[in-house]
Amino acid sequence: MKYELYKLFRKRTVLIILAIGLLWLIAMPVANALQYETVTENLVQLKGFPAIRYDRSLQNTFSGRLPLDKLQELWNEAQAIQAEVDAGNEDVRWQKLNRYTVVLSVGGRTYYLPLYVQDAKESGDLSEIYAGTIYLLPGEDSLVPNADPSSPLVQKVLKTYNALEYPLYGAYMGGWGDLFNTIPTFFQYVVGILIVIGVTPLFADETSTGIAVILLTTRYGKSRMLRNKALAAMLYAMIIFVLFAAAAITTQICIYGTTSLNASIQLINWKSPYNMSIGGALGLWMFFGLLASVTTAALTMLFSAIANNAFTAFIPAALVYILPSFSYAGLSPALHRTMKLLPASVIGNIDTLFAAADYYSIMGLLIDRKLLIILCSMLLTVLCAYMAIWFYKHRVLQN
Repeated sequence: MKYELYKLFRKRTVLIILAIGLLWLIAMPVANALQYETVTENLVQLKGFPAIRYDRSLQNTFSGRLPLDKLQELWNEAQAIQAEVDAGNEDVRWQKLNRYTVVLSVGGRTYYLPLYVQDAKESGDLSEIYAGTIYLLPGEDSLVPNADPSSPLVQKVLKTYNALEYPLYGAYMGGWGDLFNTIPTFFQYVVGILIVIGVTPLFADETSTGIAVILLTTRYGKSRMLRNKALAAMLYAMIIFVLFAAAAITTQICIYGTTSLNASIQLINWKSPYNMSIGGALGLWMFFGLLASVTTAALTMLFSAIANNAFTAFIPAALVYILPSFSYAGLSPALHRTMKLLPASVIGNIDTLFAAADYYSIMGLLIDRKLLIILCSMLLTVLCAYMAIWFYKHRVLQN
């Protein structure tokens, strides 16, 4: 298997995209950090890493899970200071208000989120809770269930908020919001496509050169060699994903520190119903991202086994990977929801995966989308890997 894995990584195209992607993923947050600006309580302007260190230290004055009465007291203080800023005293923003940033963030969510949930419980209308998560674009409002307080789906979604712990855990957030906005697009279109590019030659190259016939006649050509190829493709996909995920998270930690990892997910996805930290969300996202990466490799293997060369394998494999990332709500809500279970809609989906409770109604049974993603990923991976080996072996020998 080591040799098969080596063949996947030695491709010049793979190495070039890998290097450029990693450099870009590291350089962008560094560039943003260098533009970071703040003003001290003594009205001294800071920029770049010193500004980040200052704000992190100052704003973490009120980090942690504050008692509700203490949060209320600090919230009232912050609102009084905010009134001074609104009246035109801009210096007060830096002299007093900046240290209350965590209080304002936690307090606002602690106050307003229960109001949204209570309104939804009374009306059955999930549109406010689902905005920016289940539906993002015009025409996708058809994905929101009918406003009916007695609907089992509405009740199931709203029930998830009952266990939410208040007050939320607050901490300096720095550029973590930027990371959650960058990951979806980058991993969807860079990491996913890089996996497709790397895996397409796996079987197709040997078919185009005619060496496949020779390899299949060797002692382990029809068994161990094919298993090693499939395992190497999946391991390649996992390594690619982990390299980029580790680079993104490590860069973020080096710049903004680790204190934000304990903060509640609501400080980024403020309508989330889960008792989850930023660090917990990152860990679970890596799990789902790895599943999506392996499934992408398995799907690509199938096209590689069927095609006559790597190019004719890449085109359909790339299309099958990319197409689920588009919206199909206007065409068919059921089709759209099905597409959201596939790799391109999962691999970088940290921004919406934990932002709202999402249940699919299957034969009257409500199943969490995350569970369906796991089941679909496992089924597609096994099925496509088996079919790829079968097609490759029988197609070559018949020719």
